[in-house]
Parts: sequence; structure tokens; C-alpha cells
Amino acid sequence: MNETLNPPISSLSDIQGLEKLNSSNFFTWQRGIISSLGMRNLRDMLIEPPSTTKTNPNYLKKKEMVYYFLVGHLDDENYDKFVSYEDEEPYKLWNTIKEHYASSSGENIASHFGKLFGIKFPPSFSGLSEAISSFCSTLKILQGLSPSLFAADIMVQVIAFYVLRLLPETCRHVSTAVFHSIKVSAKIPTVEELFKEVKLDIIRQSGTEDQTSLALQLQSKPKKELFHKGKHNPLYNHSESDCFQLFPEKREAYHHRRNDKNQQETSPSMAVCNNINNILNKPVLDSGCSNTIAPTSDLFSNITPSSKILLAENGSNMKVTLEGTLHLNTTTGKISIPNSLIVPSASSVLVSLGPFLNNGATLKGFKGGANLFDQHGNLILTTKIVNNILLINTPPLNVAFSSSTNLPIILHRSPGHPSNQVATKMCPGVDFSTINCDSCYLAKSHQLPFSGTLPSPLNVLDIFHMDLCGPISPESCGGNCYIFQIIDGYSHMRFVYLLSAKSECFDNISVPFSNDLKS
Repeated sequence: MNETLNPPISSLSDIQGLEKLNSSNFFTWQRGIISSLGMRNLRDMLIEPPSTTKTNPNYLKKKEMVYYFLVGHLDDENYDKFVSYEDEEPYKLWNTIKEHYASSSGENIASHFGKLFGIKFPPSFSGLSEAISSFCSTLKILQGLSPSLFAADIMVQVIAFYVLRLLPETCRHVSTAVFHSIKVSAKIPTVEELFKEVKLDIIRQSGTEDQTSLALQLQSKPKKELFHKGKHNPLYNHSESDCFQLFPEKREAYHHRRNDKNQQETSPSMAVCNNINNILNKPVLDSGCSNTIAPTSDLFSNITPSSKILLAENGSNMKVTLEGTLHLNTTTGKISIPNSLIVPSASSVLVSLGPFLNNGATLKGFKGGANLFDQHGNLILTTKIVNNILLINTPPLNVAFSSSTNLPIILHRSPGHPSNQVATKMCPGVDFSTINCDSCYLAKSHQLPFSGTLPSPLNVLDIFHMDLCGPISPESCGGNCYIFQIIDGYSHMRFVYLLSAKSECFDNISVPFSNDLKS
């Protein structure tokens, strides 16, 4: 060895940051030792030298320094196990440690597997992070001992499913989500990915617990009594003449004004009226629906009957009557969407974003809208944002004559035929004084007097009375939110049905009275 090629041995003393060898970090410790010695051209001290070199004074000096460098990076347990001052050869100490921790023998691998499967996850978050760290470090040792064993996909799957079943009840959200993801994508995550999700879940739930604890603390604080019933409290800033305790009618008037203001600001009808030209008959790009749906079959081909039931965001059921391929004209061209559903109760065409993304499409947003591109970068469709909704840009209708005289009657019928005064509050700027609603005239007709008495039934089912109550909150255990009651006018026999939607009323009439009903 040429001494001029090697730096002074004392330079080993400036090495910092290397962790000491323990029972779970051998491969990390090994990389650190090799890197530190290699940077100082001392890695050959870990290999047995020729017999002629062993007597070289320079080698003897290096041997002593490297040996004690290794000894100084052992914890107490490994120090007692490996260090012997009778033979201070660094390569012998190095080989002994490697044979103990990195032996690829079946006995050593089985020993580490026993340690891996002996790790138990606590039922709560306390100690869960430590158990995860211990599991990961033991798994890394096994992967280093036998890389070929863990190169097989089946071993990765076995360990992943073992971890999923080992997770405590507190991490059931992760287990449920991962099992669902496996069913959908058929891709099994790695152990590292699983533990990453577990750690994120721990952080999320810990934050929720902290917020709950803070809320309970705030609730437990006694509230300051700032008013006395029927008396004015001078601690308030208002004058005695404006005191709600002394003048309850002023409080009632104030709350009425406040409710009217909130309704004007947040009413969905207001949003429709203010943007009626933009929203009416416009398809919506929606990330919340699993399939594309439309209220009518005008844009469909290859239509087949369907009996599916969709769950709406408010918890109600939406009945699917038909399904097929939807053909939609956009400003960028015509697109066809298979497996689309026809739902008569839908308010407009909702184009599902999910199938496009699953096929590699990309949604790129910008101020005021977003564009959807396929996996090759071709533009599929463009959208614009109206009331925080992505409306798909469609070509304008080519009509010979367009009249807006039907708009007031449409806005009158949609919310249930309100009076002109109420309709004007809902949609300011629309003139409802010119509408002629035949249904309203018929309902308010007083030319034909009503009889003062009801006809008396002579037999069962001559006359029966019906009452529909709902929606009720909360829903029943079966998801029903309407109570439908039928009373026979002769026998007073009652039939009570629980319904999930109003549309089920006629079915419940026609089934028990099918022989007596003609329509």
C-alpha cells in the first residue's frame, strides 16, 4: 500500500452522523461504514490482506484505527457479542458481523421471519408508529438477505395481505379503502404504500380527536349571561328603545328581514333566474356521478331497458328506465358516451368525468373553465364555470324564431305554481303578470259550487281516502322517508306503506286494489 495515496488515519475521527449497529439496522449501518471508509480509500481494510502486508507499519496503523472505528459504531449488545481484543483484525470483525446479520442461510431467514410475524400492532394509536417502524426494518433485513425471494410477486402479495389483516380496528378506514381499490384496479399495493396510508390516517384521526377535544372544552365553559328575559341589559351596545327583550315584535321583524335576505342570496331559484340563458338545457361535466345520465332519450342510440337504481346525493333513490349510448354535440365535435343511463327524475344531462379519467384523459383547468384532453393530447370538450358548475360548451341552436314569452310560465310551473308576488321575489326581473296558467284558473274556479256533504260509501272500496306525509328526517332504517296511508271510507280499514320516493305511490295503490282500479 502506498502511504501517499491515503489520507491520515486520524481523519476517521471527523466522521459524524453514522448510527450504531443494532438488531434492526444492519444494512443501513453497512452502507454507512462502506461509504465512510471508501471515501478515505480504506475500504480494502475490510478484506484480508496478503501475509507480506500484515507486517507493514503503515498497515498496522490503519488496522488499529479501522478496527476501533468499527468497534465505536456498535451498540452495547453487539459490542459484547463480537468484540475480542485478542485479535484486532478489522476484516475478521467485519466478516463475523456479516455472517451473523447477512447470512442467507435458511436458519437465519427463518429466524427473521419469526421476528417479523411476531410483531403485533396495538389496538390504538399509542405505540402503532413504533410497531410499524419495527415491521419495516425487519422486512428490509429479510429483503437484503434474500432478494430473489422477494422478487416474486406472490411474496409481495402475501406480505401485503398479512399487513392488511394485522391492522387494528382504528385503521379500518385504510383496510376498507385498500380492499375496495384492489377489487376495482386489481393492483395490490406494496407494504410501504400501505404504511404510508396508515400514517396519514393516524395524522387525520389525531387531528379530529384534537378538534373534538377542543370543541368539548369550549362547550364545557359556562356561557356569559348577557340578557335577562323581559329586561334590558346595559352591557349590550343597542339602546333601550331597540331592545328585543322589551319589544319582542322588533325581534320577530328583524328575523323575518334576515331570512328574506338569506333566501335571496342563497336560493337556487335565484341562481337559475340570474343565469337562465347559460344554464338552461346545458349539459354538466360532473365528477360526482358514476355514469352519464340524462332525463330523456332524445340523444340516445342502442337503447335497452334497465331496472337499475341510483343513489342520489341527498340519499334518495333515482330509478333508471333505459340505458344506451349518449351522443352529445359540443363545440369541439360530437362525442359518444356508452353505458349512459336515462333517469326521468334527473334535472339535466350529467356527463360523468370518471370514465374519461380512467381512459387516460386529463382535465386542465383555467380561470373561468376547463378543457378535457384524451391520452394523446387531443381536445375532447371545453367547459365554462357558471355558479361553480362546469357547463359543457355546446353549439348554439339554429332556430328560425325564438321567443322568450314562455320563460315566465316555465318559471311559474317549476316551483309549484306560486303566486305572482312570491314568484317575483324568487326571480326578480321576470314579469309574471302576463302569464295565463290554466291549472291555476281551474284550481281557483268558484263558478260551480261544491256540495256541503261528502257522498257516503255503500260498500267496501266505494270511497277511500289517501294521505302522503314526508319527507321525514331522519330516514327509517330501510332508507324510507315518506309515509303513505290509505283509509277505506266504508270499513275504515287502514293501509300504511313506507316509501322511499313519491313515485311509488301508484304502485302501492294498484297492488292491493288492482281488481278495482282501471287506471
